[in-house]
Order: sequence, then structure tokens, then C-alpha cells
Amino acid sequence: MKMKNLSYLLVVLSLLFVGCNDDDNDDDANLPEVGKAFAATTEHWYMDLDGFEGAFKTAYDEMKAVLKTKDAIPGQIGYVMQNMYLTKDTISYCYWNEGYKEMGAPEEFYVANGYLLVTIEAVAGMRNQVVFKGIKMDPAVELTEHPAIGWYGREGFAIPQFKAFIDMLAAQAYMIEADNAAAPKMLTFKGVEDSGSVFKLRLMEK
Repeated sequence: MKMKNLSYLLVVLSLLFVGCNDDDNDDDANLPEVGKAFAATTEHWYMDLDGFEGAFKTAYDEMKAVLKTKDAIPGQIGYVMQNMYLTKDTISYCYWNEGYKEMGAPEEFYVANGYLLVTIEAVAGMRNQVVFKGIKMDPAVELTEHPAIGWYGREGFAIPQFKAFIDMLAAQAYMIEADNAAAPKMLTFKGVEDSGSVFKLRLMEK
């Protein structure tokens, strides 16, 4: 099923960015709906941590600065993002406490994993735009076991800068562009209202 979803996404992205002939361009109904294809994919799309631009980069840098101080050992830095990826209905992330790791602490002491629920939808009437809606913590998760999930807003765990960064996804609709028409591996999302606000997703290699 995953390969089927991926194949469909690659096909519609290929059609969208290769383009149609002049006659086809006159008929917008023939264009593929890349927004719907991305919203339906179950593949893992990793955020390019060096690919943020504009307001998205500002929010990311502010979050990074704060997390480096969280649970930091004197003279060391705290949490640093290792990866973040999106699927059809979740935003997953992993942070390491670099100070604890350097001390040789067991993995459970320096790794902070978390995830949030999200709904990805195609924008009605627009073939290459999506919105990210309903971002929230999973109410069924026990935060004593996964405290990083609470960074999004649970009392006693919340980190406002982390929430502000995540909420950039829901700040506006995003237009999707692909790096390669035939076999896209990187998708660039540009804000519809603020086109300078950009993030990129990289397809996880098998």
C-alpha cells in the first residue's frame, strides 16, 4: 500500500512539473491534483533542517536557541534537533541532549522523541496547495514517558518557542514545488500569503 501511494504521488508530481502541451494547458481540468496526492501519502517526508527561509527560519532559530538551554549541563548545551518528519497524520521529531550524550549517559536519558497529530488537506480548487490543520498533542499519551510531546503546550512541559515553530505549518496554505519532475525526492513548500516563508521535505530513502 505504501509503494502504491508513493507511486501515485510521483506520477502526479511528474505530470504537474513536466507540464502539458499547449492544448492541454488550455484545459486546467487535465492537470493532476498534487495537493491531494501529498495529503494522502503515507511515506515519511523529513524536514530539511537547513532549508528553512523567512519567517519559518526565524521561528526555527528561536526554538533552537531555547532548546539548547533546556536540561543543559553547566558548560554544555541541551537539546538539539536530530530529525523531524511528516506523514499523513503525524509530525514526529527527535532531539538529543548533547551534554548528556557526551557524558556517556544511556540513550533514554539523552533522547527526546515526540509526535503531534495533524491533518493535511488539499486546498479546494487549487491543485498544488495544501494546508496543515488541527495540530495537537495526542491526549492518550502519558507525558511522564514522553515529555517532549508536552513541549507543544501541556502545563509544566510547554516551550512556547517550540509551539510557535510547529504552528508555522498551520499559519497559511503552502504551494508545493518539486526538485525533479520524473522522480521527486525534495518538495519545497512556499507560503501562499507569505511566499518568503519556506520549508522543504525530503523523501526518506529506502
